[in-house]
Amino acid sequence: MEWKTTTQILENLKHSNDTTDWSYFQDYFYPVIFRFAQKMGLSCADAEDAAQETLINFLKSLRQD
Repeated sequence: MEWKTTTQILENLKHSNDTTDWSYFQDYFYPVIFRFAQKMGLSCADAEDAAQETLINFLKSLRQD
């Protein structure tokens, strides 16, 4: 697996639909968001939904700029 910085991943996601970059992004940020959501009191299922929605909305926002 090629090592990439988060800056490279974000730049690639902004301009591409490469599933590899999405996987890097999701693997890095999903667990952090999921754990945060659980610490805020969400159930496991709700934390999963919150993490996924957060990532999708972030990507949409990133591409609007």
